[in-house]
Amino acid sequence: MNERPSGVVLAFRRRCGVPPAARPSRPALVVRNVALDVGTPAERADAGRNAQWNRLVALAADAWCWRDPESLEGLRERLARLRAVVDREWSS
Repeated sequence: MNERPSGVVLAFRRRCGVPPAARPSRPALVVRNVALDVGTPAERADAGRNAQWNRLVALAADAWCWRDPESLEGLRERLARLRAVVDREWSS
């Protein structure tokens, strides 16, 4: 069956009549969220490795989209870093 893609478009009202550039800005407040510090130490240690692999996937998507030398270079560098990590993990 050939179904046509469909989607929903939602209209959002502006919060106020003042454009964002004209609104007063203030420095961000950084707060440590203890609720996010969950999991075992091993899971927390693995989060850093997972972030590296997630970045590889994002760089691959960029390289696929842009197909330019800079995107490929970023992908190559990330892959080389991950290769070193994998070699170190698997050699022990």
